[in-house]
Amino acid sequence: MLNGITWSEYLTALFIAVIIYYLLIALRYYPKELKRCLSGKRKGNEEQEEDFDTESGSATKADEVHNLFSDEESTEKAFASAEELSNQIRITVMEAVDKSLSKDNLCLLLGTLLDDYPQFRDNAFQVAINNVINTELEKYGSVPLSAVELDGLWKEGS
Repeated sequence: MLNGITWSEYLTALFIAVIIYYLLIALRYYPKELKRCLSGKRKGNEEQEEDFDTESGSATKADEVHNLFSDEESTEKAFASAEELSNQIRITVMEAVDKSLSKDNLCLLLGTLLDDYPQFRDNAFQVAINNVINTELEKYGSVPLSAVELDGLWKEGS
């Protein structure tokens, strides 16, 4: 029976099966992207239209924070901003240790610093920044902050 099928027939059937398989996967898991691609719309334009607040005529602050990580360029900016914050935390902790500041004063300084970076609140960057804070505290022989204390740093106006 297998002798009756040529290699070209087999490869053609295999190629068609793979095409159908990937089309089904795309239809199942990526319907929005397919519609956008087939309609000719660009990804950035549609996201900007969705994020535009029609009542006030501008994008809201929550939308700006939500869209911080929406495209590759913004992600690069977010990582650069996170690196800048990490460096500022290192400097702040080092200066606080040099001045022998109390834990409460250090927390106040760090909370004020974190208030300048609200885009990192309640996302994966917050965990990374918390790790930087505790690593720096341990490096200088200070007791690391608890999870509750770290969360308190991220509260607005703390």
